[in-house]
Amino acid sequence: MRYASLLLAASAAAATLAAAGAASAQSNIRVGQTVNGSLSASDPKLSTDDSSYDCYVFQAQAGSWYQVDYKSSAFDAFVAVGQGRNCAVDATEANDDGPDGLDSQLVFKTDTGGTWFIRANSLEAGETGAYTLTLANGTAPVAPSSSGGEDGIFQYLAICMAADIAMEMDGQTVDEDDSLKIFELLMLAGEQEGMSEEDITNAVAEYVAAWTSDPELMRSSPPATVRAECIATIDAA
Repeated sequence: MRYASLLLAASAAAATLAAAGAASAQSNIRVGQTVNGSLSASDPKLSTDDSSYDCYVFQAQAGSWYQVDYKSSAFDAFVAVGQGRNCAVDATEANDDGPDGLDSQLVFKTDTGGTWFIRANSLEAGETGAYTLTLANGTAPVAPSSSGGEDGIFQYLAICMAADIAMEMDGQTVDEDDSLKIFELLMLAGEQEGMSEEDITNAVAEYVAAWTSDPELMRSSPPATVRAECIATIDAA
């Protein structure tokens, strides 16, 4: 997969994902709670792909970070979040990958308080079965230092790539040779971790989305500054 493909895929994944359809009933969930549920053929379905979903709502605090872990051994889990109570409307963020197998994990920030929804659905139509859904307090992503941190080469390079993409999304000029340098090292590190191209794209997209949706993070850790530190570290190595 070429750098341009990663740029387009990660930018698209970081953008708002549309999921129009009919309104559905919601169940309440609170921070720190795990619920046991099950998708069935009789559940509401998204008009975009006919996949079944359950809808949960919680009361969010403005400027807070949250984490959703959505796990199932019966189907490929896909989770999305957004403002309001209607799970059928456009989501703010979505993800279909988690730490293990068919699970899904999403870390997100609520820029506004009030009611937010969590849509727990299957990746494809016709997938049903039992699942668990956990809502917890999340942690904001940390921009890398020039040392690369202790979180591993792949995570460091994923953040470097996210800084590069965030700059391009903001209309800033980037050096293509440096971009390709980051990209090639990222792909190599991902392959060494046994990750697919989709896994790598999703990892970068999460950082891009977190960065571009958080003005405070953009001010405190400008993508251009982080990218420059990344290039300096790579060149020194």
